[in-house]
Amino acid sequence: MPGLKHIRCDVADTILTGFGLGHLLKYGRELSAMDQVIGVMVVIVVIGLIADKILFSPWERFLHRRWGTGLE
Repeated sequence: MPGLKHIRCDVADTILTGFGLGHLLKYGRELSAMDQVIGVMVVIVVIGLIADKILFSPWERFLHRRWGTGLE
């Protein structure tokens, strides 16, 4: 099957050359691997929620205290 061999080469090329979440999302979409696409989307959401709790929430509380806008 030449199609399957081509897909394996694309996946191996992606893994060996380094990749990010965007590449995984793109290749999952191109290969119609919806489980991969949904998995990457979940990882992106989790990273966003963690960044919000660690970085943005403390900064927002600081600014509300600093300017006295009443948010505790």
